Amino acid sequence: MRIRARLGKLSGKVAFKPQGKAEWTLLVVILGSSALLFLTQQINPFPHDWWFASHEMLVEPPEEPPLYNYTPIAAPAFLYAINHHVAQWAALGLEQEMVLGVLTHHALLALATWVVFLSCKALDLHFAVGAGCALGLYMFVQTTQITQSFWSESVVLPLLCLTVYGALRLSAQPPVSAHASVAWGAALGFVLGLAVITRAVPIVMAPAVPLFLYPDLSRALWRGFSAAFLVSLAAVILIQMAWNAQRFGRFELSHSTGLHLWNAVSPDADVILADSDLYQEFKRKTPNIQQAWWWDLPREMVRSDTEFEDLIRPMVLSGIAKHPLVFLRRGWQDFLSMAPMGPHPIGYLRADYYNPLQRDRMLPAPWFDSRLIRVILERGNCFGRRVYSTGVPLLLGGGFLLAAVRIRQSEQGLADPTVRAWLLLSYTFVCAIFVSNLIERFDPRYALPYLGALALLTGVTGQWALQSVRLLAMPAVRRWDRLRG
Repeated sequence: MRIRARLGKLSGKVAFKPQGKAEWTLLVVILGSSALLFLTQQINPFPHDWWFASHEMLVEPPEEPPLYNYTPIAAPAFLYAINHHVAQWAALGLEQEMVLGVLTHHALLALATWVVFLSCKALDLHFAVGAGCALGLYMFVQTTQITQSFWSESVVLPLLCLTVYGALRLSAQPPVSAHASVAWGAALGFVLGLAVITRAVPIVMAPAVPLFLYPDLSRALWRGFSAAFLVSLAAVILIQMAWNAQRFGRFELSHSTGLHLWNAVSPDADVILADSDLYQEFKRKTPNIQQAWWWDLPREMVRSDTEFEDLIRPMVLSGIAKHPLVFLRRGWQDFLSMAPMGPHPIGYLRADYYNPLQRDRMLPAPWFDSRLIRVILERGNCFGRRVYSTGVPLLLGGGFLLAAVRIRQSEQGLADPTVRAWLLLSYTFVCAIFVSNLIERFDPRYALPYLGALALLTGVTGQWALQSVRLLAMPAVRRWDRLRG
């Protein structure tokens, strides 16, 4: 009873459960659409980056772990471990386990969609605006078909949506006790930590969340929240690294850092790595090595993938340290190019290096294969990317101007909750895309985990725009009323 009472005090005006017929209808639409798409679309049994098999490393490490995303003891591993045990309990085979994994991805996308709607409620946006943002996110992500495959983005997206929702929820209804503040901080740190150990880039949100909440909490509550948030986040990361040390003998977050960074610096490798003897040796063997991917590098001098990473990492880090401006300039150029580019349909990209079912075709749809829905999703993605390419610059540029106007008009100035929310969301999206391109080769799919922040950014900016239009139209409406009177 005490636990229920405490949860009741925390629920407040932004309850997780639907309130009223309109919200129940929205939730039914989301879940119904997920069921329809799950039952009528093929399943990709050729997982990329070994994430589907990562749960096997929780108990015993393989003799030679896959190099790409090496040591992937992260959020997908725990998710697929749960699915694996459920499949074993139900006496299901590997194929059925993959189907269960895809069903889980649909559930995670539905969760992210609902959390985005609740975040709009926390921002006090109109129901139509919140529902539009949530459904827009849902439909665009579905057009990429990632729910039919096993990309890590499917897991990171709801984690980041939950992190943003927690921050907005606390801003809308601050905790009243130190225990509640610490509990919220620990929970949000844990959720963000799961995202960080999976994709690393979400670490950019670590300083933003406490700063966002600073005007909303008393000094004592803010200190308690921030300490719990950062300690919980650090604990998740350190536990991951310790687990890697126990399984693989390496106290690190990932063992593909050098190779990811090679992909990032390779377009400017002749400048950044000009002083490297190893790079010059590579060029003697492969003259056209600039802009090559790491898997195209000559590897005769090493015996294993692990040794290759250890060879590449010092060379790349040394080059970046000597030419940081060249490195940052390339990242900024890639950001400007990629920010207006929406993610393509990646759900049916085939990973030829991993075929656990030994198949040559996609798995059939669980119920029936609807080519009509498949065509609708493909065309929807083309349309969505056109809207995306125009909308992102408008949201960032126009939103900045509207935020500046609101700061001048609001009595709270920069402390205005919606202004701070806009700054938090734009910071999350811009920094995440920039850092993603900074540490890896240009790819629009890196935006997928941050589309929840972009959807909320659309809601805030759109509501500001509507309010501005009303204010501008008000004098004309009044003159018309006087003429009619």
